[in-house]
Amino acid sequence: MDARQMTNQNHLRRDPQTILAMKLDALRSVPLFRALDDMAASELCALLTMREVAGGTSLFHRGEPGDSMYLVENGCVRISVKDADGHDTTLAEMGKGDFFGEMSLLDGNARSADATASVDSRLAVLPRADFRSFLRKNPDIALRATPTRRKKRASRSPTVRPI
Repeated sequence: MDARQMTNQNHLRRDPQTILAMKLDALRSVPLFRALDDMAASELCALLTMREVAGGTSLFHRGEPGDSMYLVENGCVRISVKDADGHDTTLAEMGKGDFFGEMSLLDGNARSADATASVDSRLAVLPRADFRSFLRKNPDIALRATPTRRKKRASRSPTVRPI
């Protein structure tokens, strides 16, 4: 692990004050969590880990395990893939209030794209293991996830899978 990665790992933390500051409506911007009552949403917010990353930091690469989802609190994250010629193609720029990687919470499949912080960014990270534990306590969320997953799968490009 190089110095930059160690510095970024040092910014990975569960900070109760920061988590409390995380707005419930940001969490509810994710369709999967939109219908959560306040108690369940607060419980889920407590599972979020805040991560501050420098611009240029890689969050994950295509093919890596999908072990978490991200909410952008501040900054910008570039989602990209390499085209057939090996050139980077930007699929999306995720900014404040955007989220990505949510399908990995449900299916655990490998990442289908790269995610890189374009600028210094503050992200809320929800690890898959924590989400699965939350689901065991709130099984009705899993039932609501199925239509969301089908809808997202139906809207996929045949060559690009969700991140």
